[in-house]
Amino acid sequence: MYKKAKPYEKYANAGVKPVHAASLKSPFLTPVLHLVHEDSFFIPLSILWCFARSSIAYISASALGWSPRRAAPSPPPKWIHVGKPHDFEIRYTKFEDGPDSASEDGPMKRVTVSKTGFLVKSDIVKRHFKALVEMIDKAFETMPRPYISLEGDNLTAMEIWLRVLHENEENYDKLMNLPVKKLWHLAPISKRYEIDLTLLGNWFAKWWCHRGKNIEAESAAQLMYLCWSFDHPHGYAYSTRRLVYTSYGLIMDDNPHLARHPDRAWQKIPPAALVELNAAKAHLQALLILGLWNPITPLLESATCICKATTVFQYQRLLTKRGVWPVEVKTKEHNMSYLLNCLHDFKFETLGACDGCRSPLRNIEGYEVVQITKCFIRDYFDGQCLDSYWQHDHEMFWDKSCRIQHGTGTWHRSFIGKRRPRQRMRHQVAMDSPFSTNGELLVLQKAEYRMVTRPAKVGWSTVFKGFYIEEMEEEEVPMEVDSEWMTAEVEAKRSMLDLL
Repeated sequence: MYKKAKPYEKYANAGVKPVHAASLKSPFLTPVLHLVHEDSFFIPLSILWCFARSSIAYISASALGWSPRRAAPSPPPKWIHVGKPHDFEIRYTKFEDGPDSASEDGPMKRVTVSKTGFLVKSDIVKRHFKALVEMIDKAFETMPRPYISLEGDNLTAMEIWLRVLHENEENYDKLMNLPVKKLWHLAPISKRYEIDLTLLGNWFAKWWCHRGKNIEAESAAQLMYLCWSFDHPHGYAYSTRRLVYTSYGLIMDDNPHLARHPDRAWQKIPPAALVELNAAKAHLQALLILGLWNPITPLLESATCICKATTVFQYQRLLTKRGVWPVEVKTKEHNMSYLLNCLHDFKFETLGACDGCRSPLRNIEGYEVVQITKCFIRDYFDGQCLDSYWQHDHEMFWDKSCRIQHGTGTWHRSFIGKRRPRQRMRHQVAMDSPFSTNGELLVLQKAEYRMVTRPAKVGWSTVFKGFYIEEMEEEEVPMEVDSEWMTAEVEAKRSMLDLL
């Protein structure tokens, strides 16, 4: 006898598993399933459960005031007018990783955060951005509104480049207040698009006059590289001098973007320049040690009076109160600028001392030996000179054809040529110099001849005595000076040499 098939057997071949009310131990679903007639359409329990869950979630969200998550709309582009009139666009789109749908569980994709476009003149861009010539030509051939899309550049640095090349000074006030870190992005753009970096020389000079000398001491190492890159001699000399006098520990270059951009490791000062800067710093420390010990060295070596011990003790005690003694220890703890400030207005009164104890503490003009030491060290190093650095292979004097005025201390720490040609140049200058007397080369500390306005420095050679007589053969002297002043200075130097 033919047996009628049950309704759920129709869906057995479709892989649907029947669910009986008896198999469910829920008191809420059992009456619902009993209401379904045996001959009616079979409704799977999973469909009912999904519908119920969605309804409950929607009602709960509406009651609590929640709204479903929606993808953020794309922001409108920001246009920067550089060239007027313009015929080309350079577009930048900044992306961030975000969800691809309204739900948090959706796949990730790149979400547009900002859009920036530069309206420029194509002929100027093609003339200077050599790496973009083919892209620009192709854009004009294939697009009714030609443009190119770029990524990975700093927008502020790109704006500086485009405004300088277009000679557009509309936003210069804002660009002149940029911090040092922002300017480090200029050189990578120059390297990436093959632009001549020296084209920004005039703009960097204006930035230096506006903000350069007001930077913090911690930014001097970052500023040093910028001045080196843009061939700015005054800024480079200022930053290197500030590092030598105010830094702690070894002097090193500071790349602020090296952690995020390891490919920019090429942005650094040559090691030879850093070696000379650290040598200049160590030399200043040696000069201070020698200058503070020399006044009491004769008392320790040959004095026979009774008051010598009291004089030495009072001298060292006063230096200790000033925070510069013992000088060998203090030079390791503090920078040179701090130690020189501690010696400001230093006056040592030798109470109850004899003439033999007083004489080593003052020079022939009556100036304090410690003050002479301070003035000499303060003006010894003017920073490194870029001209002396690059022209080390030319036969020249130490202050000839330089764009900045500096002394021999700067020349010694800027010249990186071979030792033998340098010694030959020094010897030739010594033989031809009108300041050579009795075979000894007399040294002028400044090309600007500051000794005329600072007479306290006249007797500096009596402080260092044999130490600088030994190094005099390595010093050089400017040749072109005023004849009347030169005669008076030579006589003063001769009188000091007679005392040595």
